[in-house]
Amino acid sequence: MRVELPQYVLAFVVLVAVAGVVYAGSTSTAAFGGYNPAWDGSEDARVLAAEHGETTVVRDAEAYESLSSNATAVVLSPVSEYDQASLSAVRAFVERGGTLVVAGDFGGGANALLSGVGAEARIDGRLLRDERRYGATPAMPLATNVTNSTYTRGVDRLALNYPSVVNATDDVRVLARSSSFSYLDVNRNDALDDAETLGARPVVTAESVGDGTVVVVSDPSLFINTMLDRQDNRAFVVALADDGPVAFDYSHAGGVPPLAVLVLVLEESALAQLAVGAVLVALAAALLEGVSPLAALAAALLEGVSPLAALEDRLGRERPRTPLRDDDVRAFIRDRHPDWDADRVERLAQSINRRSQNDEGER
Repeated sequence: MRVELPQYVLAFVVLVAVAGVVYAGSTSTAAFGGYNPAWDGSEDARVLAAEHGETTVVRDAEAYESLSSNATAVVLSPVSEYDQASLSAVRAFVERGGTLVVAGDFGGGANALLSGVGAEARIDGRLLRDERRYGATPAMPLATNVTNSTYTRGVDRLALNYPSVVNATDDVRVLARSSSFSYLDVNRNDALDDAETLGARPVVTAESVGDGTVVVVSDPSLFINTMLDRQDNRAFVVALADDGPVAFDYSHAGGVPPLAVLVLVLEESALAQLAVGAVLVALAAALLEGVSPLAALAAALLEGVSPLAALEDRLGRERPRTPLRDDDVRAFIRDRHPDWDADRVERLAQSINRRSQNDEGER
């Protein structure tokens, strides 16, 4: 069949449209979102963690019940508070040995989450500045005092971006502090006033809760794409990933785009994989000349091959079609639906065979 230029143009337009839909459905624009590839997303951190170990995505707090006791769950700037059931699930995860990393700065649900899981540390909520030890501006101070620990392996300095600080009690270990030249800009006038004092302040802490650990970071920007390669931020993420499986919790922040959800569901469920494969076979078969979707699917199953393998074979070469025998169709239906009565089995068998015969006639 000869393909005319307008058909090529139409095909190109369709491909561009499909590509746009796929991109939009697989990415996010949410700040700190794990599927946001822009400067303010954390997609690079999620991918980096996956390169160094096992990663999962938490879309609902119930998923904490299935996390292993050596896992690390990362929560970046939650925008809403966890309900009581969710808090109970997260706290149970920590108490049985898990590590919870909570990163927040100004407002949001970070402190409510810390309180709900039994942690003592809190994020202050005031802006930290440093006129001597900073990156691009004094509002991007460096944490130059880093304590050696499991969570700071390979880390000498951390680069921050409009951070706050962590208010820690005596039972909380400080893992990283700002330099002694930093101060809290209480009135947000971008200057050190008489009422504001210089001093090293906690920006990363860790404390024991039950058999587990809660790590608090006073700047979620440490994980975003544009900050990941500054100072030793990348090493900090790697240290978290090297300590065991990492779960990124987007249940209360950022969300997961629809196509990413579909991929996650397929990874988690063999039944979903089979269902999607069957649908793809039916849709593709409908586009092939002289093939009924139902007949193609039934033939593939009766021949004892997977739907996707049957489709690949069909697309690869034309082969003689084996007629569907009445007894085979009935046996197949009874095997899959033993609770169906004989009349129902017979009706479906006749329907499948009629479709198959019509397809052969059209060919």
